[in-house]
Amino acid sequence: MANSFPEYNLYPGTEAQHDFHKWGFTQRIIKGLLDSNENRFKDKIKSMTLMTSGTIPVLTDTGICKKYFGSVATVSVPQGSQPLTPEKTGVVSRKWTRRSDNGKTQNWQIFSVDKDRFEGAELARALQIPDKSVAIVDTDNGIFKRLKMGRVSNYLMYYCINNITRADSALKVNINKDGRDIFSGLKGILCKALETDQTIEVNGRGELKMGYTIKISNNGDDTISQDWIGHTKFSVDDAHKENNREVLKEVICESQGAYDGSQEQLEGMLKKRSGDQFQGWITKNLLTRLTDPVNVYYFFRPAGKNWSLSEQPKVRLASLQTNGQLGDKFVMTGDFPFLCFCIECLGVSVLFKEESKIIYFRRV
Repeated sequence: MANSFPEYNLYPGTEAQHDFHKWGFTQRIIKGLLDSNENRFKDKIKSMTLMTSGTIPVLTDTGICKKYFGSVATVSVPQGSQPLTPEKTGVVSRKWTRRSDNGKTQNWQIFSVDKDRFEGAELARALQIPDKSVAIVDTDNGIFKRLKMGRVSNYLMYYCINNITRADSALKVNINKDGRDIFSGLKGILCKALETDQTIEVNGRGELKMGYTIKISNNGDDTISQDWIGHTKFSVDDAHKENNREVLKEVICESQGAYDGSQEQLEGMLKKRSGDQFQGWITKNLLTRLTDPVNVYYFFRPAGKNWSLSEQPKVRLASLQTNGQLGDKFVMTGDFPFLCFCIECLGVSVLFKEESKIIYFRRV
């Protein structure tokens, strides 16, 4: 859909209202204060968001869904989409050709099911997710619980764990604690973990429009550090904890949402949105950024015996791709602004859970 907003400028303010509105950092306050501080903090704001012109628009979750889909209620059947036939019983399927804000044409297939209609491999196949696909999990919102129900199947899904997913402030799966429930094949789909500690360098000056290069490293003690290098430099020692909104609200929402344009506030906004947006970015760049061999884990339990952890030989993702052993690469979330960001700015596939439906947006 055409719009008058400068390219990508929706996300700094829109993400901030999504994360911090309950503490008073609302759409009205963010937009009004960004507008009023435009001249005073223009250089700072431009360097943080690569803003080109105009002010930074701010949308609510409802507003951003209306912009891209028509409404929250029509996320699974966006305006301009057409039926995709043949359809399977219980599955709504659409084809959607859209033009992004930067003028690029994108082609999508959308498959939607009632959240309790299917389970196990039947759910994955109803959503047309190919065998051996790779999930980058922001939040699963119960999707994996459905995938791990029902009859045992040889359908395989990979669950990728890396320094970007570890750095995100959302609660994440722990192989040792949660492994038997997810990384096994005794019920539903077979799920294997792809795990790596490789250091990742994110080009925030590109699609992410952050104005920084960010080095993300594993400290070896279950913590992830971030080194942000741009017109300023700053570091995060434990991103999973320090980039949490409960911590950052003290900086971003001080004085009940007062925005003074301080470097600390601007950096706080960057840190918080990095959690989601870096996960979308690594999904798109999985094969070129995770180049070291990765560990492959899953749990199994022979009849009458205890659980064991199977650690298979390390593999390179690019080799799996070349040999036809990888399906789609997608991010899993229930966050409306992040869904819109992945579609509009990155063009990556998304497995999305909303209140009553599970929806797969497949980029084709």
